[in-house]
Amino acid sequence: MKPINYDEKKKILIVDDETDVSLALKMALEGNNFEVDAFNEALLGLENFTKGLYDLLKLDIKMPKLYREIKKKTITATMEHMQIYLMR
Repeated sequence: MKPINYDEKKKILIVDDETDVSLALKMALEGNNFEVDAFNEALLGLENFTKGLYDLLKLDIKMPKLYREIKKKTITATMEHMQIYLMR
């Protein structure tokens, strides 16, 4: 995991198929000085994921499409350098 730089704006990726949940989280986090990208489709979240760009991944583990692909390719490849928050 990379060292914490408290002067740097933290970047969060939200992947959740519930639009209301991802929008509410995005607004709340941006209101607290975080930079947030949110995707409501698993494929778009996976395609837009860039290793090393995000400090936190909030992933809805109950998404109907491509959960296994996101879990396999995203989580296992990034555990060493970012925090991961799984939500049902």
